[in-house]
Amino acid sequence: MISTCSRIDNLTSPSSQITDLCDLGSNVIVYDKNNTAYRNKYCVMCNELDEQSLFCEPMPKIYYRLNTVPSYRLLVDFNSHQYKTTKEGNEVTDSFEECSSQHEEIYDPVSKTCRKLHCPSTFTAIKGKCVRNNNFPNNTNTMKSQCAFIKLKSDEYEILNLTHILVLSLNKTVGSSLLFRNGSEIYVCEEMFTRQAIRHISSYFGVIENYVSFGGIICSIASLVLTLLVYIMLSELRNIPGKNLISLMIALLLAQLLFLCSNQAVDNYKACKALAIIIHYCFLASFSWMNVIAYDLFRTFSHSCQLGRLCTHMSKVFYRYSVYGWLIPAAIVTPAVLLDIFSINNNQFKPRYGENVCWISSKNALILFFVGPLAVFKLIDFVGFICTSFYISKTRRQGSMARQYNVCSCLLYLKLSLIMGLTWLFAFVAVFSNDTIMWYLFIIFNTLQGVFIALSFLCTKRVIKLISGKLERRQNVDSSSGTLIMQLKRSNIE
Repeated sequence: MISTCSRIDNLTSPSSQITDLCDLGSNVIVYDKNNTAYRNKYCVMCNELDEQSLFCEPMPKIYYRLNTVPSYRLLVDFNSHQYKTTKEGNEVTDSFEECSSQHEEIYDPVSKTCRKLHCPSTFTAIKGKCVRNNNFPNNTNTMKSQCAFIKLKSDEYEILNLTHILVLSLNKTVGSSLLFRNGSEIYVCEEMFTRQAIRHISSYFGVIENYVSFGGIICSIASLVLTLLVYIMLSELRNIPGKNLISLMIALLLAQLLFLCSNQAVDNYKACKALAIIIHYCFLASFSWMNVIAYDLFRTFSHSCQLGRLCTHMSKVFYRYSVYGWLIPAAIVTPAVLLDIFSINNNQFKPRYGENVCWISSKNALILFFVGPLAVFKLIDFVGFICTSFYISKTRRQGSMARQYNVCSCLLYLKLSLIMGLTWLFAFVAVFSNDTIMWYLFIIFNTLQGVFIALSFLCTKRVIKLISGKLERRQNVDSSSGTLIMQLKRSNIE
């Protein structure tokens, strides 16, 4: 317990009185937000702390579950926008994202009920938000200027001091920035309950799914970084197929890395919303680059593409591929962002980026702007796979030697395309069947995409030979440099 002043020099007369009151005054213990005890409020004042944030009792200890990465099924599972409750022995399914009036109610995942939004007398309801009324310009409440409120019942909170309360259902303290008092009535900002949605979704998916997703993404990211380093180090691999692969790895690496970090930004709405938009774009970019790889395989093996002509126009071909690979996703994400910014609140196709999680929070928008495009991308991939397989079979039957090298090298791209295409097929089967086993298959195979890429493109005789040659040349250079240095030293001694 602190019972003295930390700074007793250069005190003016009033400060000397405060020091005396701290040392000799009444023993009424108070606590700061860190549960540090002070002999009385004067000991707080002379230690240059804000006396408005004091507590009469120690702050209750609040334990938070470790924030892991959300389950990978969050990307495609629009069933997660529903919750199940049991009523008189019967299972009832209700909408998670929508209550009876979306702009007037909000779903509380803790009590599993829809709570009505209120505006105190000094505020006016405008488009689902409570905006300060200009008739009360002298209101000094530090609460957010635009915030919809939820009125708490007397048994839902405990008053800690003049500026803080403890919301029992959330087990969380609320300060003046998210709190409004109107006489005996207590209102808290609705975002306190909105933030709880991430915990509801995590419990809906299950802790095991979260940790499986976390482990898979970590392995995938490490594999992608390793493969990128090898392709950057070996210029022989950076032909058109190699550049296509590099672009795919960059898009997938960014998508998984940001998805891994997304849970840490849930409490920051702007950061969470920005992350959701970028993650949306990066995943779509990875799908579009899969289209590019599938089409490049088709061009290589079809009669419409001659190898010599392809090599003479490599820069132009890759430029066209880049336009498709990076701009098609932008053409899908841009309308979604504009709809999210300018659409009215109750628009069913508004993505609502970052509202509940750092992803698309609306079921209909998820289908329109992600699951739908995913289905189209995968359909294109499968058509490309079938056509390419036909031409490979035809080339082998004809015994063509002109393209034998291309057959050996490009079969790896076909294998990668099949792996990624088939693993995303689990998503559609799992969504419509909602089968646990299918969801785990989807999570395992799709979080490990980077591992599949590394195994397919690094564990080959050609790549191993190139890496060995690179290391041998470096060793020879180092050996030559060492020999030259020794010769110079000997000449200096002589």
